Amino acid sequence: EIEKAWKMVDSAYDKEQKAKDTILALKEEIVNLTKLVEQGSGLSMDQDSNIRDLLKFKEEVTKERDQLLSEVVKLRESLAQTTELQQETERSREEAEQTISQFQQEIQQRQNE
Repeated sequence: EIEKAWKMVDSAYDKEQKAKDTILALKEEIVNLTKLVEQGSGLSMDQDSNIRDLLKFKEEVTKERDQLLSEVVKLRESLAQTTELQQETERSREEAEQTISQFQQEIQQRQNE
Protein backbone atom coordinates (compact mmCIF):
# COMPACT_ATOMS: atom_id res chain seq x y z
CA GLU A 1 0.00 0.00 0.00
CA ILE A 2 2.91 2.31 0.78
CA GLU A 3 4.53 1.48 -2.57
CA LYS A 4 1.25 2.26 -4.31
CA ALA A 5 1.08 5.60 -2.49
CA TRP A 6 4.67 6.41 -3.45
CA LYS A 7 3.98 5.50 -7.08
CA MET A 8 0.97 7.81 -7.04
CA VAL A 9 3.10 10.59 -5.49
CA ASP A 10 5.81 10.04 -8.11
CA SER A 11 3.23 10.08 -10.90
CA ALA A 12 1.66 13.27 -9.58
CA TYR A 13 5.12 14.81 -9.27
CA ASP A 14 5.95 13.90 -12.89
CA LYS A 15 2.67 15.40 -14.09
CA GLU A 16 3.35 18.51 -12.02
CA GLN A 17 6.83 18.86 -13.57
CA LYS A 18 5.41 18.48 -17.09
CA ALA A 19 2.76 21.07 -16.30
CA LYS A 20 5.41 23.47 -14.97
CA ASP A 21 7.50 22.97 -18.12
CA THR A 22 4.46 23.62 -20.30
CA ILE A 23 3.60 26.74 -18.31
CA LEU A 24 7.15 28.05 -18.69
CA ALA A 25 7.06 27.43 -22.44
CA LEU A 26 3.72 29.19 -22.70
CA LYS A 27 4.99 32.15 -20.69
CA GLU A 28 7.96 32.44 -23.04
CA GLU A 29 5.63 32.29 -26.02
CA ILE A 30 3.43 35.00 -24.50
CA VAL A 31 6.49 37.20 -23.91
CA ASN A 32 7.60 36.70 -27.51
CA LEU A 33 4.15 37.47 -28.88
CA THR A 34 3.85 40.53 -26.65
CA LYS A 35 7.16 41.82 -28.02
CA LEU A 36 5.87 41.37 -31.55
CA VAL A 37 2.78 43.41 -30.73
CA GLU A 38 4.87 46.15 -29.12
CA GLN A 39 7.05 46.32 -32.22
CA GLY A 40 3.95 47.17 -34.19
CA SER A 41 4.16 44.15 -36.41
CA GLY A 42 0.52 43.41 -35.70
CA LEU A 43 -0.97 39.99 -35.45
CA SER A 44 -2.81 38.13 -38.10
CA MET A 45 -6.11 36.49 -37.28
CA ASP A 46 -4.33 33.15 -36.93
CA GLN A 47 -1.81 34.56 -34.48
CA ASP A 48 -4.56 36.23 -32.48
CA SER A 49 -6.41 32.93 -32.36
CA ASN A 50 -3.20 31.17 -31.30
CA ILE A 51 -2.75 33.59 -28.43
CA ARG A 52 -6.29 32.98 -27.22
CA ASP A 53 -5.74 29.22 -27.54
CA LEU A 54 -2.46 29.46 -25.65
CA LEU A 55 -4.03 31.51 -22.88
CA LYS A 56 -6.89 29.04 -22.59
CA PHE A 57 -4.43 26.14 -22.55
CA LYS A 58 -2.39 27.92 -19.88
CA GLU A 59 -5.50 28.25 -17.71
CA GLU A 60 -6.32 24.56 -18.17
CA VAL A 61 -2.77 23.48 -17.35
CA THR A 62 -2.72 25.73 -14.30
CA LYS A 63 -6.00 24.24 -13.12
CA GLU A 64 -4.65 20.71 -13.66
CA ARG A 65 -1.46 21.61 -11.80
CA ASP A 66 -3.48 22.89 -8.85
CA GLN A 67 -5.50 19.67 -8.80
CA LEU A 68 -2.32 17.59 -8.93
CA LEU A 69 -0.80 19.60 -6.10
CA SER A 70 -3.92 18.97 -4.06
CA GLU A 71 -3.67 15.26 -4.85
CA VAL A 72 0.00 15.25 -3.82
CA VAL A 73 -0.92 16.83 -0.49
CA LYS A 74 -3.60 14.20 0.10
CA LEU A 75 -1.20 11.40 -0.86
CA ARG A 76 1.46 12.73 1.49
CA GLU A 77 -1.06 12.88 4.32
CA SER A 78 -2.15 9.33 3.54
CA LEU A 79 1.46 8.19 3.44
CA ALA A 80 2.15 9.83 6.80
CA GLN A 81 -0.88 8.10 8.33
CA THR A 82 0.12 4.75 6.84
CA THR A 83 3.69 5.16 8.09
CA GLU A 84 2.43 6.02 11.57
CA LEU A 85 0.14 2.98 11.54
CA GLN A 86 3.02 0.79 10.40
CA GLN A 87 5.20 2.09 13.25
CA GLU A 88 2.44 1.45 15.79
CA THR A 89 1.99 -2.06 14.43
CA GLU A 90 5.74 -2.66 14.64
CA ARG A 91 5.78 -1.47 18.27
CA SER A 92 2.86 -3.76 19.10
CA ARG A 93 4.61 -6.68 17.43
CA GLU A 94 7.81 -6.02 19.41
CA GLU A 95 5.83 -5.81 22.65
CA ALA A 96 4.08 -9.08 21.82
CA GLU A 97 7.42 -10.75 21.08
CA GLN A 98 8.79 -9.56 24.43
CA THR A 99 5.73 -10.87 26.25
CA ILE A 100 6.05 -14.24 24.49
CA SER A 101 9.73 -14.39 25.40
CA GLN A 102 8.92 -13.66 29.06
CA PHE A 103 6.27 -16.37 29.09
CA GLN A 104 8.69 -18.83 27.53
CA GLN A 105 11.27 -18.02 30.20
CA GLU A 106 8.69 -18.51 32.95
CA ILE A 107 7.64 -21.84 31.45
CA GLN A 108 11.27 -22.94 31.24
CA GLN A 109 11.87 -21.94 34.88
CA ARG A 110 8.81 -23.86 36.06
CA GLN A 111 9.81 -26.91 34.05
CA ASN A 112 13.27 -26.79 35.60
CA GLU A 113 11.80 -26.79 39.13
